[in-house]
Amino acid sequence: MSAAQNATVPTGMRTPWPHDFPDVLIHCAWKAEGPCLRKHSKYLLAKSGGNAQAANEIVEYFLDEESVYSIGDHVQQSLINETYVVAPARTYDNPRNALPHSLAFIVASELGLKVCMSIYQYDGIRRTRSGFWPRLANPVTFSGNIFPGNYIIVDDVVTTGGTMAALKGFIERQGSRVLCMSGLAAAEGRDVKLALAPSTHQTLMSAHGGALAPLITLETGYAIEHLTDPEGKRIGLCSSPHVFRQEVLKARHK
Repeated sequence: MSAAQNATVPTGMRTPWPHDFPDVLIHCAWKAEGPCLRKHSKYLLAKSGGNAQAANEIVEYFLDEESVYSIGDHVQQSLINETYVVAPARTYDNPRNALPHSLAFIVASELGLKVCMSIYQYDGIRRTRSGFWPRLANPVTFSGNIFPGNYIIVDDVVTTGGTMAALKGFIERQGSRVLCMSGLAAAEGRDVKLALAPSTHQTLMSAHGGALAPLITLETGYAIEHLTDPEGKRIGLCSSPHVFRQEVLKARHK
């Protein structure tokens, strides 16, 4: 194993999305009429209580075989010893949520890969119920050891994808590569497009006579092409650049 690099990437240091970056592979629905992650009897025990046994039961119950095979399709057999599965939710001070790392270990076991446990997410705002603007205004940061190679990012619930984008940026700015991403659940259980779509990029660039684009960079610390597609679509709904800036500032100072 090559020597790891230790680094802390400043807030907002994402990387652009390749045009062919795959959609996030989803295993189950977050909310649905039938079985879904939100309704599982042990969800809170795993999510807030850090119970690894409960988390393993949940992941094994919802794990979608086809999604696991699709993850494996992105891993070249010749690079299998240099490919890691990593989850963003482990914080150094208080690893409350056991679901992301259970998913990482189970996916890695299915595909014969390693799990990276040396990257930490700094404790910050409570993101689970914080809403869109607080998430955008207060992006997560990461610290830890990056081993040269390829990475598969997994998380428990995928919404607008800011945390995954931040971890992708942390990994790629240290010289490694993110192959694909997977989430245990998303709103309706369908795969999620995080890579910014060309149409969304064009909408933001031309919005309000081009006045919105520089404000996005000023207030977030990264260019439009670093946004996720759900973030871009949500920002595009702002009725004016002033409304965008006020929402960010209000969320940042709250």
